[in-house]
Amino acid sequence: MEQKIELLTFVSGCINGVDFQASGGGFADPVKGITKAVLLYDKFPEDFTPLKCKSWKCKHHPAIAEEIDGGKNFFTVCKGNYDVFETIKYPGNQAIYSSAKIRRIDFSRQVVISRFDGFCTVDADIARQLPYDEIMRPGGRGKAMLSGERTVMTVKGAEIKICWEGEIQFLDRNAELPFEEIIHYEPLAPVRFLRKELRYEKEMKVTIAPRYKLNSK
Repeated sequence: MEQKIELLTFVSGCINGVDFQASGGGFADPVKGITKAVLLYDKFPEDFTPLKCKSWKCKHHPAIAEEIDGGKNFFTVCKGNYDVFETIKYPGNQAIYSSAKIRRIDFSRQVVISRFDGFCTVDADIARQLPYDEIMRPGGRGKAMLSGERTVMTVKGAEIKICWEGEIQFLDRNAELPFEEIIHYEPLAPVRFLRKELRYEKEMKVTIAPRYKLNSK
């Protein structure tokens, strides 16, 4: 049965010395783990691309990922209310620092307000993003730790490795992640950034499962 959740996203930041803002919307079906969303920017640095950064829309996903093999998404764990703080690392010791507030307004609407700051001038001509995993680890009551790695392919065929780590703080300080989990991200269509229109489009299939079950298969 399809269950639509409206996704609202508001972004600000300063990357490579350029201040920008963006807003957008989309929908998620947490039963199937499918999301589709668009962001529109007011401006964006010429020497960077959203295709090379993690989490423009991904901060929605821990709360709306399809639960498989007994996995528990963050709506189950903490009613979809949490804050994220992470460092995204690039080749050459370059980094972007990101923070976000994720709130489930009601059963059918979720909002993310996030910020990105830093410098990264690695090749901005990205052709595609590959599927990737993110690991969530228990951090005790009210907290979880996250880490992940992804690969993007440049137009010239080179690979760029991007990795990140950070912390999640649940608004419910008694909420607790019961075990390590893996969130798997699978693009359902090419992720696109139309630079002329400053339009970012993304459609994903996202699942969450206990890490130990995946490792035992």
